[in-house]
Amino acid sequence: MAKASLKKKLKLSKKQQKQFRKLLITFGIGLAGFMTGILTTVVLNRPEPPRNLVWAADIEVSVPKDLRKFLENQSDCQQYRGTDSPTGVGLWGVYQTSKGRFAKIAYGCSWSLSSYIMAIKQDDQWQLLQPTEYFAPFKDGVSPAQGALPYCSIIEKYKIPKDIESFCISNDNKAQSNDF
Repeated sequence: MAKASLKKKLKLSKKQQKQFRKLLITFGIGLAGFMTGILTTVVLNRPEPPRNLVWAADIEVSVPKDLRKFLENQSDCQQYRGTDSPTGVGLWGVYQTSKGRFAKIAYGCSWSLSSYIMAIKQDDQWQLLQPTEYFAPFKDGVSPAQGALPYCSIIEKYKIPKDIESFCISNDNKAQSNDF
């Protein structure tokens, strides 16, 4: 007897069934819209992995904004990992800056800093002086191609101050003090 009365109570009239269907359709559309919004937000706000990381190597070093932007836009490590694999991340540790025009930077790809590179600003544009052109070869070093002191001719050409480079290698392969 209780079952018969329960069935009678749950039975909806045709008008009530129509209203219930409309309510379900409205609720379903609203739920689908809400889920689409969440999915879109998650997909669009997913952070893109950085191409370059730039930092001051010491709290005393101030990295000029335009230098930071210049280094963040470099693409030296794009092919670091090879084809069909994630690209490498450029690392730029700024060790020294001077006059807002010169910066000595340790750089590398993904997990290692390999060498120093000099950045100079000319005509309001930053440029990198490649280590092979900037540093004199280090005769007794682990890698003779990686030098420790710059060529004096480069120091003179760009007028790099002695607070960044205090010594250089002259044309006759002798160390001398930087007078700029």
